Amino acid sequence: ALGEAAWARLLPHIRNQMAGLLEDKAHEESIQLANFYCLVKKSLAEKSNLKYQRKAYDIGAQHDYVAKLGNFANALRRAGRDKEAKEITQEVLKIFQQLAKKSPDRFDPDYATSLNNYANDLDVTGRNDEALEHSLQALEIRERLGKKSPDRFDPDYASSLNNYANHLGDAGRNDEALEHSRQALEIRERLAKKSPDRFDPDYASSLCNYANDLGDAGRNHEALEHSRQALEIRERLAKKNPDRFDPYYATSLKNYANHLGDAGRNDEALEHSRQALEICERLAKKNPARFSEEQFLTAYDAHFLAWLASNRAASDPAEWSAIPETTPPHRRPLLHLYACFVQACHAPDAASRADSFKQVVQLWNELSRANKTSAVKYWLCAAAWCGTYELAAVVDVNWQTEWHQFLNRRQGYVPCWMQTVAQRLKFQWPE
Repeated sequence: ALGEAAWARLLPHIRNQMAGLLEDKAHEESIQLANFYCLVKKSLAEKSNLKYQRKAYDIGAQHDYVAKLGNFANALRRAGRDKEAKEITQEVLKIFQQLAKKSPDRFDPDYATSLNNYANDLDVTGRNDEALEHSLQALEIRERLGKKSPDRFDPDYASSLNNYANHLGDAGRNDEALEHSRQALEIRERLAKKSPDRFDPDYASSLCNYANDLGDAGRNHEALEHSRQALEIRERLAKKNPDRFDPYYATSLKNYANHLGDAGRNDEALEHSRQALEICERLAKKNPARFSEEQFLTAYDAHFLAWLASNRAASDPAEWSAIPETTPPHRRPLLHLYACFVQACHAPDAASRADSFKQVVQLWNELSRANKTSAVKYWLCAAAWCGTYELAAVVDVNWQTEWHQFLNRRQGYVPCWMQTVAQRLKFQWPE
């Protein structure tokens, strides 16, 4: 905040000079300086726009301006200012699309990057079908570029494979997601062997995503191993540069805890979840817009794992947090559903448990397709419990069909924690 206040007091020409000096540094990710870097990137974009206005027919000046505008959007995204980022990214995409039509050899790489970024912004706002389509367009361009010049474009191609896999997963197309994330992992593993300092962060990201896709396919042993490898890399990176890598380290701790829970290793899962929560709480204090939702979800993960580990002392209901105000409207039902599920498990009596599980069943219809993919395991638990104890709540809900589809996607493998929930709450899964 002090840096931002000092920046505002600078004279415009001094501010422009300082922005130029800080340009390379501001490309780095930083939790502490995220909003300050937004100011730097904004100044660079404004300065470039003035040059472009004086040379309106200079395609080089236009390219420089749009590229710096895209960098400003990236900085906004890292600061958790997703709505502002999306508006700018949409403008960047429109201009690069026009430039690529005029000169594809020169501008297709930038056009693909803008498609990729806009796809991610669409996904954040819940427009998953559009995100999938834009991500596919980016992938097709980068695949073509990668075939012509793999040394130059393979990193971007791997990035698009990885992002497209994520959007496919949101759409419930698990087999395709697994295949694309596998391809991304192969490229990034090769790149990381050649240049670990440059590519280890991306390699860890692909390990993490591939682990999640393996888990969705019921291949939990492999998922656990890949998640462990990602965690080791990110732990090492976070020790060297916590300001940049702590968010990714927390994500890997959380994901590894989830895979441990799938394997029934609840005490280990709880320990990793607690470590993730400590980091998330620290990050949310620094940047609530970006990290409050992750703190909320990680806190409820820890509460649930404490229940699975029969460690009620580790989970005080008085400490359970409310849904953050910064949560986008399309995400609020998902967070509410998960909170109700965890509260149902911890419920002190049958009436409280029934109220919470019935809310889970009702909230299901408010979820987007992508959010249903995230919540299906919790909804199935609630529906199966209601099928035994509150039949009226699911009389018009065909949850058994979803259960069998869930089993088929996972090759018949049921996560250990789902079996534990059924045993502890005394209901049975359908044959």
